[in-house]
Amino acid sequence: MKSTVLIASILLAGTFSLVACAADNEQKPTSEDQHQSADAKTFSGHGKVNSVDPASGIVNLSHEAIKTLKWPKMTMDFTVRDPSMLKNITPGMEVDFELMKMSGTYQITKITPAPK
Repeated sequence: MKSTVLIASILLAGTFSLVACAADNEQKPTSEDQHQSADAKTFSGHGKVNSVDPASGIVNLSHEAIKTLKWPKMTMDFTVRDPSMLKNITPGMEVDFELMKMSGTYQITKITPAPK
């Protein structure tokens, strides 16, 4: 009887250890998970449109400093996540936009004419 209880205790303890290990593995974020969640942050900007290429999904902006990214005022090309966002965007227009880091580059996820 004692050996049956001992074997049952060992098997039960082993089961709890396996469940605990599986739970630990599922709950611990990896450095890649933390990197992805950091990349998911959105940054806001304001600028003037210099050129728009809806076919390639690229807009060239002269934007104000984006302090949260520690970017100075500059002119640069941005890819937009969805090229249809550019259908009402024209050169010379003042715009507000949002950026997210995706696949190692910053892409515009939202762009709208700035209120006058």
